[in-house]
Amino acid sequence: MFFLLNYDYKNNLKNVFSPGAIFLYFAFLPAFSNLYFSLNPDSFNKIVLSQVLPKFRDLTIVNIALLFVFLGNLVTYVGVNHGVNSDNKIFNIFLNRILLTKYYPKKQNSIFYQNFFFKFGVIVYVLGFLVYLLFVQRMGGLSQIWSELHLRSTNNAGLGYYQSFYMMAIQLGGMIIMWYFKIKKSKLLLPFFILTIIIVGSLGARGPVVIFLLSILIMNHFLFKRVKALFNFKIILLVLFLPFFIVGILQFRSNSLEYYLDHTDEFVDNTIDSFESGFVARVGRLERDVVILSYFDENNFWFGKSYFGLITAPIPRTMFPDKSPVDTGMYLRAMALGDVLEPPLPVHRLRGSSWPEHNWVGYMNFGIFGFIIFYYISGLLFGKFYNFVSKKKFNVLATSLFSILAVSGPPMLSSLGLVSLLTKFLIVYLLIFFILIPLKSRK
Repeated sequence: MFFLLNYDYKNNLKNVFSPGAIFLYFAFLPAFSNLYFSLNPDSFNKIVLSQVLPKFRDLTIVNIALLFVFLGNLVTYVGVNHGVNSDNKIFNIFLNRILLTKYYPKKQNSIFYQNFFFKFGVIVYVLGFLVYLLFVQRMGGLSQIWSELHLRSTNNAGLGYYQSFYMMAIQLGGMIIMWYFKIKKSKLLLPFFILTIIIVGSLGARGPVVIFLLSILIMNHFLFKRVKALFNFKIILLVLFLPFFIVGILQFRSNSLEYYLDHTDEFVDNTIDSFESGFVARVGRLERDVVILSYFDENNFWFGKSYFGLITAPIPRTMFPDKSPVDTGMYLRAMALGDVLEPPLPVHRLRGSSWPEHNWVGYMNFGIFGFIIFYYISGLLFGKFYNFVSKKKFNVLATSLFSILAVSGPPMLSSLGLVSLLTKFLIVYLLIFFILIPLKSRK
């Protein structure tokens, strides 16, 4: 990993946020998890392997899984670099159509350009905030949400599109507004940043806050002052803050906010005790990988059957009760619990919980050949999107979108990953179509 990172720095003129470097930073997290548990075998058995049945707890399979992790990282990095250094007219035409770039102001340093995107950012942000209020109201209010944070996934069932829309709109609009405030050196920058962090994190989810913070860091790198070294005070502070924030928020899944207000010492103790299970184990995925390798050593690959849920996704479940899941991680969770299955299966025949399979879905469907192809394509798409943004001279809208997507790394090519990615692009397309184009026509 360090060899690849050193190569990337030299090959990309020490750009610490090249797409290859961004990918490697996030690949270091599971590497850290694996290193930590290799030095703490008792914790590995207690926290990681305890999640799967005894038949999956084979250390030989664990070592093979580690080799697959290495292979996946290497192939993804090759794909990223091919994407950055190659042009594809069809891909660029697709992105130009989706992001409607012909309507963007051309002179990026002009006052009109700055004011135009500021207006766009404000409208997008306000619209996102209104949908956020509607989402909160449908969930029963903030007090209800925080008192039942451990039931968050159950309570927001059926409201996923509201949540996806307001998260994307607030993050995208917020980043553009912050870009404008920074250009104008406005004193509103810090209060607005704090307000947005509060809104994004107010419902108890950890991911959106992490995504927003890291997205701002990446956007600032490309639009303002390039980060020359990762080891500076601000970045180190952010890196130290995020694990404890993630683990801290996790505590509210087991006890309510009111409980911890009366037991502050217990909250601190639980946060520290949960570091292994709440952070180190969660950034790794060996328990899932060993299940996949073991299961398909004895059973046939699926040859694309797990994608059947994409075909039936638009059909309401009331009309098609036997609809198969879009979240095919439900199959993986069922496998870990000992089920032998073959997609497509109706949701009601599965266990109800999910383990993200990431691009291992390629192995589940087509074996090692599919594993290599899926990881390569994932990296290729990530690199090509960066290539597209750089050719647009890091336009603020395209750069903000890239920064948001970059935090999640190369896209997942599972059914759920594809739906999530297309949903984000659809939301951005609708925002541009109904807000940006009318603004441009008023020029």
